[in-house]
Amino acid sequence: MKYTILKGNSYIKNNYQKINFTYRLKYHFEPLIGWINDPNGLVYYNDEFHLFYQYYPYDSKWGPMHFGHVSSKNLLFFTDLGIALAPDRYDETGCFSGGAINVGKDLVITYTRHFDDGKECFENVALAKSIDGINFQKTEVVFDNNSLPSYISRNDFRDPFPIYINGMYYVLVGAKNVIQNKGMIVILKGISLDKLEYHFAIEPIDEFGKMCECPSFFRNNDVDYLIWSSINVKQKGNDYKKTHSSVGAICHIDFEEKKYSFINIQELDKGDAFYAPEFINCYHKPVMIGWMDTWNKEYYTDKFNHGYAGAFNLPRTLELRDNSLYQKPFILKNDWKEIDEIKKSCLLKICGNKFIIKIVGDNGNVSFGNDENGFYLNTYSSNNLNPNIWLSNGKYETVNLLVFLDTTSIEIFINDGKEVISSRIFIDGIYSMLKEGSADIKIYKIGV
Repeated sequence: MKYTILKGNSYIKNNYQKINFTYRLKYHFEPLIGWINDPNGLVYYNDEFHLFYQYYPYDSKWGPMHFGHVSSKNLLFFTDLGIALAPDRYDETGCFSGGAINVGKDLVITYTRHFDDGKECFENVALAKSIDGINFQKTEVVFDNNSLPSYISRNDFRDPFPIYINGMYYVLVGAKNVIQNKGMIVILKGISLDKLEYHFAIEPIDEFGKMCECPSFFRNNDVDYLIWSSINVKQKGNDYKKTHSSVGAICHIDFEEKKYSFINIQELDKGDAFYAPEFINCYHKPVMIGWMDTWNKEYYTDKFNHGYAGAFNLPRTLELRDNSLYQKPFILKNDWKEIDEIKKSCLLKICGNKFIIKIVGDNGNVSFGNDENGFYLNTYSSNNLNPNIWLSNGKYETVNLLVFLDTTSIEIFINDGKEVISSRIFIDGIYSMLKEGSADIKIYKIGV
């Protein structure tokens, strides 16, 4: 099948009303039809947020990757702008993940030109440029992989994220050390994005796993935030229990002098529904958005033929406190008035010591609580196809919770965002019962 933007947009227009709307989310982004995974090219452009994402419109399973595109004033409600990129060149079978940045009045996407015909496979950094933020023109490859040091993979080399510092463009790329079989981050540089050269590398650390994906960087008030996603990090306590984990770090990177140091590194979400987060480029604070799912699992709306799969988490702001990363839901103050109905029906504020909370729907329940082992989320009765008990890393005498429930999702911010646990749930009636004030919420205290 030959893929084009025109063909993809036509398919969406003619078929999106055919999906099963039973489990559509109320205030999270999800596709009109088809499959999405990584958020890409998150950028603040012309006074709006623009979100691109890995997209396959023709099935609710992963397929040859396109770039979908939406815009938003507040990251709660979205305007669909159709497909921005399709794998329509002779040398690409997928437009894999990347970033975006404002260059003058233009919007530029850096993306992975992926090619795999079963005989050979390679990944290259390429650009797509737009003068209106909607229509993009692809360029040729802007970096020669053969100029990489010999120990860096030419094939596992993806997800370029661009930044601009002191008159120079730097591009962070997820990579692999083939000798050690460990992940790393490569830094490219250029006076423009049209021609990049190898600059230096952030060498393997345990938290990069066997492959480092989707690196993203934000500098805020002299604090450097670095986030990435890792494959097969060795489990440490309740950290890195999944095959794919999202990781954040407070660090210092001197791009000019090719020096770096890590101050603190931690897993960003203890659940199974937060992967490939990326910062919103060209915005004034470190706000990130992740894919509200992960790999190596079953997907409910795909398995039961609803016609779509995948969604984005609520945007989160990263904050530095006591050399640790805290995450807070990013909701513009004025928007609480607009989403008052959502606020009343989805938001729970809970403070307590040892307890269990169970929210019961028509055909299942979800429970979470705090005990001597720490805070946990239990999805075994939630119709999650990959049920588990997700545990916090810390043990808390008292917890303050901010819980966001949507039709099929739960995101729990523990103690002002010191830890977060996210998962998907498919329990009929929970959202509507919360909205009506008739939800069966049972609170069990443990001990005295």
